[in-house]
Amino acid sequence: MAKRKPARPSRNRDLEALGAVALGAAVFFSAPLLPLPTGVFGSFLRETFYQALGLPAYLLPPSLFLLGTFLFRNKPLKPLLRHLLFLYLLAFALLPLLGQPLSGQMGEEAHSFLEAKAGALGLLLPLLLASVVLDLWRRKPPLHLLFTGLRLGVEGVRWTRHRLKTLVLRRRMAALARIYPDHTALKALAQNLSPAELPGVEKALREFLKERAAELKRQMEEDQRPLEPRLQALLQGLKTPVPGEGPLRDALEERRAALHLEAQALLSRLKALLTFPAPKPSVGG
Repeated sequence: MAKRKPARPSRNRDLEALGAVALGAAVFFSAPLLPLPTGVFGSFLRETFYQALGLPAYLLPPSLFLLGTFLFRNKPLKPLLRHLLFLYLLAFALLPLLGQPLSGQMGEEAHSFLEAKAGALGLLLPLLLASVVLDLWRRKPPLHLLFTGLRLGVEGVRWTRHRLKTLVLRRRMAALARIYPDHTALKALAQNLSPAELPGVEKALREFLKERAAELKRQMEEDQRPLEPRLQALLQGLKTPVPGEGPLRDALEERRAALHLEAQALLSRLKALLTFPAPKPSVGG
C-alpha cells in the first residue's frame, strides 16, 4: 500500500495580504528618500513627516519592510514588535542629541528646551533615558547600564593610577639603582614590578630612603674638617695690635688689620658653608 504524502501547510492568505500592505506602505513612505521624481507628494511628506520627526521617521520604512516580510513568511511577530518598540523609544530619547536631519524639528525644540532650562546638564537627560531604554531592551533592571559604566570608569581610573604609580616607582628605583649599584634588589624590582606589589614596595622604598638620608647626614657631619678652630686661633693672634713706632710698625699694623678682616670674612663664609641642609628621604634628595 502506497504511503500518503504529508499535506503541505496551508498558507494564511490574510497574513500575506497584511504583509503586502506593509510592504506597500514601506515603499510609500520611502518614496521621498529615493532618487525618483515624487512631486508635491514627496515634498509634503518630507516637510510634514521626515523634517518634523527626524530619526524615527527614517526608521519607519525599514520597520514596515521587516514587518511585511515577517507577515508574508508567517513568522512570529512578538519578538520583532518588541525590538521595534525599543528601537523607536531609543530614537526618540536620543533626538535632542542628534544633528540635522536626524533630529528633526522635534529634536531641535527638545534640545533648545533642555538647554534653556538646565544648560549643558540638561543634555544628560536624553542619555539617561537612552540608558534606561537599553536596559529594558536587554531585560536588565533600569540604570544597570549607567551603574556598569560608572563601575568600569572607576576601575579604569584605578587601573590607570596603578599603572602610573608603577611607572613612576620603576623610574625612581632605576635611579636609585644607579646611585647605589651595590643594592642589586633595586634593579631587579625596577625591571619586574607588578601593581599588586606597590604598597609593600613603596613602604620598603620609604624606609630605604630614610636610612640612606640618615647615613648621608652622618657622612656629611664626619667630613667637616676642623678649620674653624684654626681660624679662631688665627683671629685671636691677629687681634692684638703691633706694638712700637716707626714706618715698619705702621706697615706691619696695616698688614695685621687686613689679615684680621680677611680672617673674619673667611670665618663667616666657613660657617655658612658648614650649615648643611638636612638630606631629604627622596630620590631627588
